[in-house]
Amino acid sequence: LTGSADTFCDDPDLVSKEGRYAWGAGLYFWMEHTKEETTSHMEALKNGGDFGGTLNNINGGLECPAHGGWHVDAVKARLNRYCRAANALGLPNLMRLDNCAGLQESLDTCLPEGKCDECKRYKGKFTGRLVSNFVPAVAEPSAVVQVAGATQPKESLC
Repeated sequence: LTGSADTFCDDPDLVSKEGRYAWGAGLYFWMEHTKEETTSHMEALKNGGDFGGTLNNINGGLECPAHGGWHVDAVKARLNRYCRAANALGLPNLMRLDNCAGLQESLDTCLPEGKCDECKRYKGKFTGRLVSNFVPAVAEPSAVVQVAGATQPKESLC
């Protein structure tokens, strides 16, 4: 992202200060972080997708299952944001919630509580079903960001 593998080791706050680096760090984590021999993007792509598997990879120790208090509400808020994004994209169904213990139960309880209103249209629909006639929404590209001098990272980043 910066042309030097040492940049973020020398100044890790760059990730929080500059959006292009935040996106890059997030994408790197999504593609490369391995838990239980899988990555988030592998979970999203396999067998119709597993949102639960992506959540387990990212925050599984805290949210799969959620251990009371703040994490219970955080999982419900995450589900609501996921459904909002799925609605915005015009998705006919959600990915499976299987590989995150307690995630389906969180959805089942947050709907009647009114904490997952964005998920109402998906209630009772089979999740993870591939839809062969689905045509995704089309968005016009706003801009393409070019990163000058980008190189492959060294084997060990820090």
